[in-house]
Amino acid sequence: MLTDEDYNNYEGRNAYLAAKLLTIFIENPIIFIGYSLDDKNIQSILKSIIKCLTKEKIEKLKDRLIFCQWTPNSIETEMSDSTLLISDTIIPIKLITTNDFIDVYTVLANNKRKLPIKILRQMKGMVYDFVKSNNSKSKIYVTDNLENIENIHNAEFVYGVGLKDRFAEVGIKGIELKDVLLDSIKSREWDAIKISELCLPFLNGKYIPYFKHLRAAGYLNDNNNIDEDNETTEFSPEFIKKVNDVKTESFYPSASYVRKKEEINKSYKSLHDLISTNNQIHILMYTPFSKASRPGEYVAFFTIQIPTMEGPGIVFLGCDAYSEFGFHTGVEEDESPANILKHIYLLTEDEKFVIHRDKGFTLVLDRYEELSERIEGIIKPVNGRLLFNKKFHDKITKPMREGFLKH
Repeated sequence: MLTDEDYNNYEGRNAYLAAKLLTIFIENPIIFIGYSLDDKNIQSILKSIIKCLTKEKIEKLKDRLIFCQWTPNSIETEMSDSTLLISDTIIPIKLITTNDFIDVYTVLANNKRKLPIKILRQMKGMVYDFVKSNNSKSKIYVTDNLENIENIHNAEFVYGVGLKDRFAEVGIKGIELKDVLLDSIKSREWDAIKISELCLPFLNGKYIPYFKHLRAAGYLNDNNNIDEDNETTEFSPEFIKKVNDVKTESFYPSASYVRKKEEINKSYKSLHDLISTNNQIHILMYTPFSKASRPGEYVAFFTIQIPTMEGPGIVFLGCDAYSEFGFHTGVEEDESPANILKHIYLLTEDEKFVIHRDKGFTLVLDRYEELSERIEGIIKPVNGRLLFNKKFHDKITKPMREGFLKH
């Protein structure tokens, strides 16, 4: 714990501290948080440091000395150029003025880590030693094929010389199953075609989320399978069969849970009931067994475009997952946000829908995320919940779409 005596005795140890900090100040940005610009010890440190620097070196401190200054005024956090007068020397600094340090901490937390200069110098020395000598002492391995390196994960550094795109593809091949699983939860905006061709066929494991990227890349047919005659080089017959053999049952938990399937559906009248009364493990185990157990539990809202005398028209429809019963709320000229909200409201007021509405329902959508708050404003007052799930939505609406278009 620092005491008043420690603070007052600082001056005696200042020279040693200043010497240690000099190299850090020259090579790294320094952020002062919680110190006033008038703090005598900060000024003392800077005074000792500038005594060792030329005018040109002092000018280089401009982007490396950053002071955070709190203000009681309600303002947006901003950074500006400023100066600090130390003795007779004006030091250029960056000044951050903020009313809330969370903004500063957020930027710092998201700042990508960079290699220290000392490490870069060591790497540079290793390469220089390797180039200038036939008997290099550096532990460097040279290859033109990264895939043939054994124990590559034990390498401290990897130097890449070649085409950027080629190394990017090698990087995709280095993606592991855990990365793909995390991407299925929170998208990393990967290239779906490259992930499908260079990553998925080489993953080992039982529970692999193939379909997100295969669908986005256009490799799946209407039955969510890869065509057996697909000519993509990376898709072996074994890989195609492995993907096509994946069914909902593939994700069922152990047999002891499977035996509880009927009991689970009797105990929980809706997915919401299941989620609200179980811990995370049981939610994961029970969810594959959940199904619509009554009319109106899950209702998908969707549109179909049809030709009319006045031109193309948009038919607004709803489909009950339990009975495949359809709701027709009307036809409009376009699919504007106003019309979408209007017909969701009309769906909830349909006399056949109202019969089951009081028991609670889940409105299933495949899009319109940008309208989620306004949609919830319509359905929440009448016991409705909102679910965005394209696969589930397509499963509910497929029979009705096909029947509607046939007629």
